[in-house]
Amino acid sequence: HASKMANSSLLYTLSGTDAAGRFLSEQLEINSIKGQTFLDNRRKTTVKKRYISNNKCLFRLNHFDSYQVDDHVTNSILEEIRPRAKDLDAIFLFDFGFGLVNQKLADGVREIAQANGIFLAGDSQSSSMQGDLKKFFEFDMIAPTEYEARQFINDHNTSLSVVADKIYETLNIRNLLVTLSNNGALIPIRDCTQHES
Repeated sequence: HASKMANSSLLYTLSGTDAAGRFLSEQLEINSIKGQTFLDNRRKTTVKKRYISNNKCLFRLNHFDSYQVDDHVTNSILEEIRPRAKDLDAIFLFDFGFGLVNQKLADGVREIAQANGIFLAGDSQSSSMQGDLKKFFEFDMIAPTEYEARQFINDHNTSLSVVADKIYETLNIRNLLVTLSNNGALIPIRDCTQHES
């Protein structure tokens, strides 16, 4: 989607050295998606299958390894981003819970973004995988689902505006967009008078 929104975009991702990883590389090249696929010969490439009938998902089958990548991969990604930072307008960090986005990567990307005035957004999938919003401390924007927002602060009873206030305070983020499935999204505005530093 990013390549449709901007003059240019880069995708950094991770795959195994298996047939699915080769297919991924071919598809990125065919679709002229620039960036780099980092290889990990210890893991299988994540493959998500959906079995659909009459526009309804009947069954999901995921093949993946979720262990954290080693420091070599994390450092390689950061070293790819650093020299390009002066030319970047935004960085989107998507954590799907498959081990690529660890705390070291999130911290490193945040340091690069803050040092270069780059807009930084994060998204962590907790609905079907293990995600953790705390990686996105001091990001410019995060976009959790209502379930992910409530799970993060362990509050499934109070109003969503209270949940949003707690997320703003805990993560010190600038913008929050809480998605509400088919019901749209809530964009709570942070009360800056209460959070001035």
